[in-house]
Amino acid sequence: MKSQNPVPGKGRPKQLTFIVFALAVLTAACAYGYSIYAESKRHEALLPRVRLHSLVRDIRKYQTLAGRAPKTFDEIEEIIWKRKGRKPVFENGGAAYTLGHYFYLLSAIDEQRATVWAVPVGERREEASTHFVVVSPKALLHWKGAAIKIEDIHRISGNPPIGELAALGLIRQPDGELRARNPDSKVKAPSARAGG
Repeated sequence: MKSQNPVPGKGRPKQLTFIVFALAVLTAACAYGYSIYAESKRHEALLPRVRLHSLVRDIRKYQTLAGRAPKTFDEIEEIIWKRKGRKPVFENGGAAYTLGHYFYLLSAIDEQRATVWAVPVGERREEASTHFVVVSPKALLHWKGAAIKIEDIHRISGNPPIGELAALGLIRQPDGELRARNPDSKVKAPSARAGG
């Protein structure tokens, strides 16, 4: 008569092999999933993100506190941002800086008006828009267009004629367009009667 007791270890190597194989497949799937997630996050981080709404708000705060338009980002830093620790690096005598894959250029036209260029830079710059705004206490004029060429950045001026904006492909946006994209913004759209 044959013994009913199983032989020790006869079925276990197969079970152990399946368990190790399943763990290997699970580990490979997790590693692949994480690599795809990390690549998508890296790709997303390269997309330029414009911060024009908050910059316009801060320029207006500066105008209220100082009684004039800011000439440089250093002035806004000193009165509005007041960052502690590591401060941003401004270029072009304090009139330019890069943040979130956007190059910003600030110019004061007169005591009441300042202009800001927001030009996308970086690997995914073609997927973003170029912006030009004229900010005054009571009005906001906004032009928008496709990303301008990197070689054209050094040619832009702080107070360009409308023809130059058109040549760069920028189109005047309807009043309130900048506010409509960010309803929480306190930027007031210019009225039809408001002067620049």
